[in-house]
Amino acid sequence: PHACAALTVACLALLSLASCEYGSEEDHHHGVGYSYAKFSGPVSGPAHEVHVEGKHGHGHAIDYVAKPDYLFEYGVEDPKSKVSQSRKEHRHEDELHGEYSLQQPDGKLRTVKYSSNKHSGFQAEVLIDGKPLHEEELLRLHHLRLVARNHF
Repeated sequence: PHACAALTVACLALLSLASCEYGSEEDHHHGVGYSYAKFSGPVSGPAHEVHVEGKHGHGHAIDYVAKPDYLFEYGVEDPKSKVSQSRKEHRHEDELHGEYSLQQPDGKLRTVKYSSNKHSGFQAEVLIDGKPLHEEELLRLHHLRLVARNHF
C-alpha cells in the first residue's frame, strides 16, 4: 500500500511535467516554468488487528488495518505556454478533502473542490474563473502545443 500510493503520486507528477510545452521552432528561449510535488503518509496511528473468517468457516486470517492519513500535492506552472495545473488532497480516517485546478484551452481556470465522508458521500464544487482568450492567442497556444508534441 505504501509503495502504491507513492508510485501513484510520482506518476501523476511525471504526467504533469510531460504536459508542459516549451517554446516554438522560431523561439528557442524558454520561459521560466516550475513544478512541485509533496507527499506525506500514507498511514498513521496504531494498526488494528482484524480477524477474517477463512473459507467455508474454517480457520481465520489476521489482517492489519492502519488509520488512513495522507496528504499530497503537485503542480506545474509555465507562463509562456499558459500551462497551469495543480492538485492537492488530504485524507484523515474517513474524511477526504481535495481540489484540483487546470487552465482550460480557452484560458479560463477551472477549479474543482471536493470532499467525501461516510455521512454525505462525495460532494464536488466546480468553479470557473477568468475571461476567455482572444482567438489569436488561442491559435498561438495551439501552435506551441503542436510544436512541443513534435519535440517529445
